[in-house]
Amino acid sequence: SYLGMRAEEEAAYLAALAIQSSPDNVKADSIRVDSRYNLACLYALQGKKDQAFEQLDKLADMGADQLFHLMQTDKELDSLREDPRFKPALEKIGNSKRSPEPVQ
Repeated sequence: SYLGMRAEEEAAYLAALAIQSSPDNVKADSIRVDSRYNLACLYALQGKKDQAFEQLDKLADMGADQLFHLMQTDKELDSLREDPRFKPALEKIGNSKRSPEPVQ
């Protein structure tokens, strides 16, 4: 692996980089949860807190509650922890649930 990650992780990071470099070419609703989370991490690492929190908010809207525990320890989000928006974002994601698929 080029980045020293599992193939799935590397693909998600590369997708996040692609989204970041040309966001106008990507439909907001077409971004996968893992790519959006990695995009939030990239923004946090770059010190772009507003953009990072925007992505975390979108993750909550997507029902990404599976990220709750990861967000508590992920070092890539360390720059956001002291921001007063972090705890509410964490809680919002923890309380979010993905809509169930319709039964056919």
